[in-house]
Amino acid sequence: MHPHLQKLLKSKIIIYRPEYLASLIKERFQFLGSDPVGRKLRKRKSSPSPKVRHVQNREYVQKWNFWRKLGFIRTDGWMMKIFFVMVGGSLGALSRYGVSLLAAKLFGSRFPFGTLIVNLSGCFLIGLSFTLADRGVSIMNPSLRLFFMTGFLGALTTFSTFALETVNSMRAETYLVTAANFLSNNLIGTALVFLGMWVGRLR
Repeated sequence: MHPHLQKLLKSKIIIYRPEYLASLIKERFQFLGSDPVGRKLRKRKSSPSPKVRHVQNREYVQKWNFWRKLGFIRTDGWMMKIFFVMVGGSLGALSRYGVSLLAAKLFGSRFPFGTLIVNLSGCFLIGLSFTLADRGVSIMNPSLRLFFMTGFLGALTTFSTFALETVNSMRAETYLVTAANFLSNNLIGTALVFLGMWVGRLR
């Protein structure tokens, strides 16, 4: 029996005021019957989910803020920008190396076809990608521009190798190769940039 009921039964209140005892018992039983359920419901509603509890953990929040400040969480952070350029540059350099080996195997080494191929293809692609980005095409978002234009195309094309090969052909007194290499990289490359921009404006 509930201790409050035992105390009331031992007292004289049941003799002088039985109606008070009845109302008190009703109130006590309502309290005892409803409140534990209510407390359980309130506890269920107020208890955070495991994910929320994890976020509320101080150590987790500190680590999250640390990486967010470094730029790893947001895609526009400076660390993520470096990551996009790094990955694109690695793929572009590997592509240039592969094209150079394949061109030397197919066409020989009398003319620098490998450098010419990567430079001309890079000219067309940068004109195309620039126009798409300038039009606001969703596929050319800032992250992809860093990856493709700055990283991939920047490493795929090479002006220094073109200049070195031109000078070496002059030293070897192969002036026809020198003129052809110089004109093709500059004139055809510039024309391909315009062609890429024209293609980018097509619907």
